[in-house]
Amino acid sequence: MKYALAPLAAVVAAALTAGPTAAAVLYTDRAAFEADATSLTLIDFNDQVVPPDTFTFYPGATVTLSGVTFTGNSNLYTVDPAFVGDYDLGDGVVLSFQQADPGPQVLTIDLPAGTTAVGFDFGIAFGTADFTFTLASGEEFVLSAAVAPTDDPTFAGFIADTPIASVTVTVPVDSFTAPLIDRFVFGTGVAAVPEPTSLALVGMGAAGLVGYARRRKAVA
Repeated sequence: MKYALAPLAAVVAAALTAGPTAAAVLYTDRAAFEADATSLTLIDFNDQVVPPDTFTFYPGATVTLSGVTFTGNSNLYTVDPAFVGDYDLGDGVVLSFQQADPGPQVLTIDLPAGTTAVGFDFGIAFGTADFTFTLASGEEFVLSAAVAPTDDPTFAGFIADTPIASVTVTVPVDSFTAPLIDRFVFGTGVAAVPEPTSLALVGMGAAGLVGYARRRKAVA
């Protein structure tokens, strides 16, 4: 009879030893994100505008900073709010990706190998729009954007239990609404991410063990 518990025990063991699910956790609070992530590198874009009080245009709509490559689907700028006040997210120079032609505005962010935590402030200079964030894994998140100028921008952060190769930011608003990001951070060391599937299996296995024990006691 002692072997009757083996199938249920195996379920629990499998749940405890299951591999990562590649699920990402969304953070909308920067402090909470930074508390759970480690080895963070900050890109604040403030050194990208020379001289100050103006803007920098990136030919080909792409720029690589600290190993992170930002690529817009049309135009890519860093803008000093002193030059255009509507671009202020409260922390100096911002990165703006602007679609010159009709259609969604898209920013692709390619991350260094091993990155498992990434986050940034985001907003929009003109009008209102939701931002859609799509990770390389296919996971998708939608958040409403802060409207610049603001000292309290919206934050989006992601921590995953496997590397995040890229994040694609899509704003489904036609031409020159000027989506913005700032205070970009990424890291390679993160806190453990809960695995809902594994936790559910553990719960099912434990419940089964308890039920079986009760039935044995009743029979005895």
